[in-house]
Amino acid sequence: MADFTPEAITVSFLEKHSGRFGITWQTRSAGRPVLRYTENGDTLFEHASIVYGKAEKGAAYDAVRYKNYAETPDFKPGQQVLYQVGDESGVYSEAAILHVPEDSPNHTAFAVFTDTQDTNTVGGWWEKLLCDADKVFPQYGFIVHGGDIVETCVFPDHWSKMLSNTAAHTRSYPMAVATGNHDYWKGYLRGVDGPFYSHFHMALPPQDTDDGVYFSVERGNALILLLNSGDYNKTGGRLTDSQFEWAKRELRDSPRRWKIVIIHNPLFSPGKYGTMEWRAIPCLELRAQLSPLFSEHGADLVICGHDHMFARTYPIGADGHPQTDADTVKSDFLGRSAELFCGAAGPIHFEPACAGHQNRGIECEMTPEQRAPFREMRETGSGEVAWAAVETDENELKILFRTLDINSGKCVFESAFGIRKDG
Repeated sequence: MADFTPEAITVSFLEKHSGRFGITWQTRSAGRPVLRYTENGDTLFEHASIVYGKAEKGAAYDAVRYKNYAETPDFKPGQQVLYQVGDESGVYSEAAILHVPEDSPNHTAFAVFTDTQDTNTVGGWWEKLLCDADKVFPQYGFIVHGGDIVETCVFPDHWSKMLSNTAAHTRSYPMAVATGNHDYWKGYLRGVDGPFYSHFHMALPPQDTDDGVYFSVERGNALILLLNSGDYNKTGGRLTDSQFEWAKRELRDSPRRWKIVIIHNPLFSPGKYGTMEWRAIPCLELRAQLSPLFSEHGADLVICGHDHMFARTYPIGADGHPQTDADTVKSDFLGRSAELFCGAAGPIHFEPACAGHQNRGIECEMTPEQRAPFREMRETGSGEVAWAAVETDENELKILFRTLDINSGKCVFESAFGIRKDG
């Protein structure tokens, strides 16, 4: 019997800079996918518009799933759109409200999470962080994810449970998601190619999607460049020439005031993937390849994941060395005093710990050379989860990192920092 029940719904920025979105969902049978949308308040969908989507065989292990996707029209910034996805036969998801992000020329605001691959509560901890973001940072317009949404990318149940338990947010806010190692390491994929892109739909630059994807989003005064460290499967660490040249053009040609890079594998980390001999090879390869690019073409912030602990560096110059003598000023951010670097020679590198249960710390003794780039670092304790707020205006890019105790819900650690530009 055909089963068109929508599962694992995601909302992605369809294009680099527009109000169009790609909405994706999974079904057990192939039908005729439908997106219907209307004004918020038309709860019976009496005045709904219909968009027919497409269905194609999904990438899953030991299961049959179909990727369904539909493309929205160009919604206005700040618009709230009531929508459902489903099938022409009449099977639909529960209704959700899509909050279209604002697109001010002098501002952007988003919430950052990474490594949510929680096999215990499967999204329960992430949802608590999302609720904390609602309270602390209600102005955020979309979600940026540093990779590894789920533990095993080819298991459909991991996706459906994770996105069901976070549906109040993940169906309502567009997400820009980087490819994580759980999306491309062959041991997790069990012979399946391209599972990550089975769960998202974007107008990608030309590329092979078997090991993940790379793309960019422009919102407000920020370029957000999402790189794919899945090139590791081809190069052993560095980006391929095609992705590198694409990233160079994006950074060089963007008129946006702020340039923010998201990449799962870190270029700097006090954790095992930045300090342990063979595990740190991709880190060192990416550092050598990308530090000159980021410095020369004005990257301001690099957000990574993978090591599940908190760290932030001094500004990093083209030679990969920290600018420890950079001037700083204090600025208020969400009621906290943020340390902002001035005259930065390159970007700050930032690891926002872990939004799932796989917490980690420093696993080997660090040399003075390994410690030198870091302005601040902290191991993630048992039962702790973390996220970050990122906001820009004309002259300041500010970040608030928060760690919560999952049992009490109380904040146990914060750090506020960023970069200031004058002129």
